[in-house]
Amino acid sequence: MFPRNNIHGKTTFAGSASFDIILSEAVKEKSLGRASGGIMVLLNRRCSFNSNLIYKDDTIVLLKLRTNSFSFILGVIFWRPIKIYDLYIPTLAELLQKITTKYSNLPILIGGDFNSRIGSLNCLDEDIFNGSILIPIRETSDVHICLILKRMCGPLAWNLSFGAESAA
Repeated sequence: MFPRNNIHGKTTFAGSASFDIILSEAVKEKSLGRASGGIMVLLNRRCSFNSNLIYKDDTIVLLKLRTNSFSFILGVIFWRPIKIYDLYIPTLAELLQKITTKYSNLPILIGGDFNSRIGSLNCLDEDIFNGSILIPIRETSDVHICLILKRMCGPLAWNLSFGAESAA
């Protein structure tokens, strides 16, 4: 488990003592304004996760988690909407290649905010979401679609789910 001293000094909230916190701080890219992004992974101590940090930068946190007899890789991503996706995608592809080689026997779960502007592309069948809080159709006001991520949807269609939490 991560020691408590890995927690950023400003990262406290009601109930935070019940969690191990893995933090990638927000980045301030301009002299004016506020920082953007940041990733926080909260591991509930009651779940008895054995966790190892595999990789961390300002856009992704990768952890190897084990609880009881089940192990998996968890990736949490935040891609800033102002960045060029051509920079993010090769880095993610390289990381996934290394991880799938090193941890070939473990499932990999990656989620987060891709700021992807994919509109309603790549929605999945409704039955996949039965019994969950997720819905297969995203209600989106995106009229512009990121062409790079549109291309990603094709080859990764069976490995990506761009779902949304139900508002109901």
